[in-house]
Order: sequence, then C-alpha cells, then structure tokens
Amino acid sequence: MSDSNVIKLAQPGAFTDSLTEILRSGARALLTQAVEAEVAEFLSKHADLKTEAGRQRVVRHGHLPEREIMTGIGPVAVRQPRVRDREAADRGRIPDALALEEEYDDIVTKGQPLDNDGKGVPAQIGVLGPVIPKGAKNVQLAKEFIKYMLEPKVLNQYLKGGLGRWMLPVPELANSDPFWFQQDPHRAAHGRLTLLGPTMPIYEVYNPAIAQVNAEHAFSVAEYDVMKNGMVPEQAIDKAFKRAEAIFAKYQIVQG
Repeated sequence: MSDSNVIKLAQPGAFTDSLTEILRSGARALLTQAVEAEVAEFLSKHADLKTEAGRQRVVRHGHLPEREIMTGIGPVAVRQPRVRDREAADRGRIPDALALEEEYDDIVTKGQPLDNDGKGVPAQIGVLGPVIPKGAKNVQLAKEFIKYMLEPKVLNQYLKGGLGRWMLPVPELANSDPFWFQQDPHRAAHGRLTLLGPTMPIYEVYNPAIAQVNAEHAFSVAEYDVMKNGMVPEQAIDKAFKRAEAIFAKYQIVQG
C-alpha cells in the first residue's frame, strides 16, 4: 500500500472515465474504417490507370504520421493511409482527387488585402448565439445548459471539435491553446484575421435587404443561368443586380 497522498488531476479538456475511453476507442475504430473505405473507393476509381510498364499507377504507400482529429469527446488519434501516383514524378501531375498531406502543406492561407491607403481591410465577422424556442418546456434547463456552454473552457473545447471553423472569441484563451495558432498554419491565419485583426460586422447588420438577396441566392442563380440556361454572363449578372436593387428598394435606410 502506498502512503503517497498525491492525487493526479486531469488536464483541462481531458477525459479520464472508463466510459469515455470506450467511446473514444469506438470513435477511433469508426474513423479508421471510414478513412480506409474512402481510400479503397479512391483506388477503385483509378484502377484503370496504368504505368507505361503496365503496373497499377495509383497505389497505397504506407501511412502518414499519426494525427489527432478533434471530436466531441476529445482528440482521437488516427493514421491516414498514404496514396502514391507512381508516375507523378515523371509527369509532374497527380490526379485531382488525390488528397496528399504534402499538397495541404503547400497551400498558403493569407489574410485580407490592403486598401488604397495601405491599411488592412477589415474582415467581416458573423456572430452566432443560442436560442430558446418560444413554447419550450424546459426553459430553465435550457438556460443552465447555455450558461454551461458559454463557459470559456467549455466553448473552447466545443469549437475545437469543429476543427476551428468558428473562432473562439476569447483572445487570452486562444493565445494560450496551441490548437488555434500553432498546430495548423491555415487555422492560425484564420484566427489572426478574425480575432486579432481589424473586423467589421457582416452586411446584414447595416441593411436587412442583403439577407433576402442571400436567401434568394441571386448571384448563384446568375451562375446557374449561365451554366444551364445558356445566358451570357453580362445578361445574367444584370438580372441579378436588378433583383438585388428591387429588394434594396424595399428597405430604405436613413443615414443619421
């Protein structure tokens, strides 16, 4: 029997109970199966590609280094199979669908451009918030859950589960967590742009008309008109702008 009175404390965001470990093992198995199935499907689609010597051109090529994928129950380590195009070095090309980590690392995510005065253009920021529907039966419980979810450390863990699609609005916590600014260059660029750089509200804040324009997909319809209806681009974009102008005419904003 040990006389030690030292108690091991869990790290913030870590899960140590047996049930969560079982869930994490199951998540790892499911992710591994999904990745393997995706690779198998990809290889099957390119099975007809052959080298000049008649060998299979696109083949498995070991595994990439193990990486952690953030899930709702914390990080789960998964090994991604590597796929190789045997003639990529000779022909200088890889099939478009071939997603290699080397290609991911070659991509550069940059911030907003400078304006005519040499100053940074502010990034448009949208804000999401919780809603309790009218007539909800468990309003008090919903309020307690929202309060819990808005705790900085809980919110941080939740947003990391989305791989950083939405930025944590707490600079001090984001700067202290390697996930946001150290582990991925693309996520770091996104974080600097939305959390540390100049920002402005989205256009819907200034005029609700743009919300209706977006809801009607006016400019996406213009693209469809060109691709499917044979409309010339100039005619399609004129049609989109006329629709947008008609919508904006209904929302007269008086400048104060």
